[in-house]
Parts: sequence; structure tokens; C-alpha cells
Amino acid sequence: MNRWIPVLAVVLGVQLAAALALDLRHDRLSPKTPDTPLVAARLDGVDHLVVDGPVAPDKPKADTRIELARAKGQWVLPGHFDAPADAGKVKHLLDRLGTLRRGFPVATSADAPERFKVAKDHYERRLVASAGGKPVATIYLGSSPGLRKADARSAGDDAVYAVDLATFDLPTDAGAWLDASLLDADAQGATEIDLTAAGKAPLTLRKGTGKDATWTLADTPAGKHLDADHAATLASTLAGLKADTVLGTTAQPAWQQDTPALTVTLKHKDGAPVTWTLSKPAKGNTYVLKSSRHPWYVQLQAWSARPLLEAAAADTLVVADAAPAPAEPGAPDHATPAPLAQAPTHRSHN
Repeated sequence: MNRWIPVLAVVLGVQLAAALALDLRHDRLSPKTPDTPLVAARLDGVDHLVVDGPVAPDKPKADTRIELARAKGQWVLPGHFDAPADAGKVKHLLDRLGTLRRGFPVATSADAPERFKVAKDHYERRLVASAGGKPVATIYLGSSPGLRKADARSAGDDAVYAVDLATFDLPTDAGAWLDASLLDADAQGATEIDLTAAGKAPLTLRKGTGKDATWTLADTPAGKHLDADHAATLASTLAGLKADTVLGTTAQPAWQQDTPALTVTLKHKDGAPVTWTLSKPAKGNTYVLKSSRHPWYVQLQAWSARPLLEAAAADTLVVADAAPAPAEPGAPDHATPAPLAQAPTHRSHN
């Protein structure tokens, strides 16, 4: 019996050493405690975001990267001419990240990140959030287990979880992050609209004062007038125009800005006038608009630009005065007085 004591002591020592090693290792493959935040760091100080698109081992990385940065209190797109980003959309994303919770893991094996497309070099989306130049959170999104859900993994954790965030919540095209209201301030509150369409005489619309002020036409041609409904449509179309994406800050010959389809000058009671130059590129089914108030040339889809061109058409805005209604057959002609009836003649019988 005594000869087994040294052997058992060695076995016990090995077991204790293994237990200690595992405790110190804090096994990366073991899942985190359920119902804990997927992102442990605070996100209120985040000032830089990078969204990378799909990456897989069998294909090169596509040029699908969006960078968002906060500068002077505003979110911009550094890779797209520092155009303004939609601050509300960025805030919504950060709020969503802060509410994501771990449930029970979908998988914890060493090959799980690769199988669920959340590996370091194999993912559908990767989001890196930084503050002060230091990453505070890195999230990988992969396959979708259900509607508005995605398999996810945070850096430093090999366990995979299903979270309430879909890959389409992290778009990789600049237009999806652009502040689409970029042009709103140009047109809102305008009191005068000068229009010059290709091949047409210029028109000037002025808005009256007062609560129920309407638009009128300067230098109204004889026998014509401004259609009030179409003038109101033009004003609302101008105020609601949304930018699609930013093309650059330098005009390109293909955009044909030197031969615009429409030029609009918007004047306000206060501030300098703003001029829009809308042109149709030589190729494609889009338009390019340049505002004198901004450095960017923005792209408009045809479905957005054509209503503006239609609303600004002179034939739509300026219409002929209504002709007098023709007299109905048999109706008396009030222009020519009827002859006076003669009094009856009474004969004397004397």
C-alpha cells in the first residue's frame, strides 16, 4: 500500500496544477454570464465608428467601409468629403449597441466564429467604436437566425450569441449615412424663387406677407396668371428635396453643370440668396445638384429630380386666364337692351 502513496501524490499534484491553470486561463471558450451587456464599455464618449462590409477567406475584401467621425459636435463622413452624417441615425445605432444583451450562447466551440461568420477574417459586418483614438468595442455580425437578428460576437469572446441587430442596420454605403436634409435650410422660408429652365424665359415668384400669404408672379404676361396650386407645389417640392449621396467638391465635365437643366435662386428676408444648379449627366439616370451654400455636389435620383423639374415648368406655373363662359342658347342677350313695349292704342267710340 505504501508504494502507491507516491504515485497517488503525483496524480493529485497534476490535477491541482491543471485546475489552477484553467482558473488562471479564464477559458475564452466559456460563455459569458447570460443577460449581460454584449458591449461592456460605455458608449457615450464614442467619437469614431468604422463599419466594414462582408469579408470571407475565399474572396478579397470589397471596398465596403464606412467611417463616421464626430468633429466639433457634428458627425461627418471623413471618407466622403466630410459631408454631414445623419446624427440621429448614429445616435440610434449607439443606443442599440448599448441595449444588446447576451442570452444563452448559440455556440462556444473553437470553430464557431468561422461557422457563424463572425470570425476575425470572416464576417458580414464588423463595427469598431472608438473614443479618443482608442477602440472601446468591436462587434462582429454574421449569419441571421431570424427576422431582425444576427449572430454576433464581441472581440475577446469566442462565444456566439443571437442579438437583436441585423446586418442591414449597419449599411456600408455613404448615402445611407448622409444627412439627407442637407438641402432643407436652403429652401425653407424662401420669400422669392427665381427660376431659369433650359430654353425658357426666367420666372420670378414672390410670396406675399401675412398668415395666408400666396405666391404671385412678377411681370405677369397679358392674359395669363400664376396657378396658385402649382406654385405651392413648387415651394413644397423645393423644401422637401433630399440628397441621395455626395459626389465630390469639384465639378466634373460629365456632370454638365455648365449647361444646367434648371437654375433656382432662393431668396429670404434674412441672409444671402442661395442658388441651386441642377444638371443631367451625360450618362446614367441621375442628376447632380450644386448649392451655392455648400461645397458638395450631390446626386439626386431621377425620381427625386423629375418632380422638381415638372413643378418648375413654366407651362405648369403660368396658365391662361379663363375665357368668358359662352351664353346658353335661348338666353337673353343682356348686352343689347330689349326694345320698349308700346302702350296699347285705345279708340274712341263716340
